[in-house]
Amino acid sequence: MDTIKNKNNIIYSLIIFSIISILAISSTSVNKDFVLRQFLWYIIGFIIIFLLRKTNIRKILKHTLIIYIITNLLLLLLLIFGKEINGSKSWFLIPGIGSLQPSEFAKITLILTNIWIIKNHKGKTFFDDFKLFLKVMLITLIPSILTFLEPDTGMVIIYFLISFTMLFLYGI
Repeated sequence: MDTIKNKNNIIYSLIIFSIISILAISSTSVNKDFVLRQFLWYIIGFIIIFLLRKTNIRKILKHTLIIYIITNLLLLLLLIFGKEINGSKSWFLIPGIGSLQPSEFAKITLILTNIWIIKNHKGKTFFDDFKLFLKVMLITLIPSILTFLEPDTGMVIIYFLISFTMLFLYGI
């Protein structure tokens, strides 16, 4: 029961922060279209949160490899079709909605993929742990290279921090 209460508290906090954010943006922004797009992204985000709350994490982890491949394909397509802004091809421009940055989704995908790999790790020896380390680094390297080519070095650093932190917490 406490878990449900905590989840609801998080949702309520997110709703309050989104309302404050929209009010702050609308009071400072001359561009009302930006406020509308921000509101639309909040609605999309809350729909995703609602759907994820109803989904069992095991079901998501079953499809982790597919999600990982799709995310890397998006990062690859970004290099071809992405809109260059300030010397970086990091965004897809979606008419009427705004921009979408696949490297942000790659962080979530990397966490899921690392969970999937670590969860399936059965080793107890140093060599088994070293193989796990190499698997996680390979999984991290692919989106890192694609993101580095955008170029977005800061995101690459975040990818490796995510992976190293997960390995550290696992005891590697």
